[in-house]
Amino acid sequence: MFTSRTEAELARARLDLEGIPAHILTDDAGGWEPQFGLSRGVRLMVADRDLAEAAELLDLPEHTPDPDRPPSRDFDRIYRYAAWAMIAIVAFGLIQAFRAVF
Repeated sequence: MFTSRTEAELARARLDLEGIPAHILTDDAGGWEPQFGLSRGVRLMVADRDLAEAAELLDLPEHTPDPDRPPSRDFDRIYRYAAWAMIAIVAFGLIQAFRAVF
């Protein structure tokens, strides 16, 4: 886990040079709210088969995921709430626009 998107991008570029595909996972509102990365961090995702090599290249400490708490569950819940919040905001805006016109 990294503290900024920049650090994660540099690490991803290093892995890309070695032919290891990696993706950045962060909840920073598309880069508009980088401070959100401070609380949840910025994750660099690699395939399980590339994990050992990536950790060695980046000189990262060994990480063993907790099988009782898969990370995808947390992220799915957060994004579900965010999607409902966006739907509510858009609906509210449409209602206000409709009221203003009629």
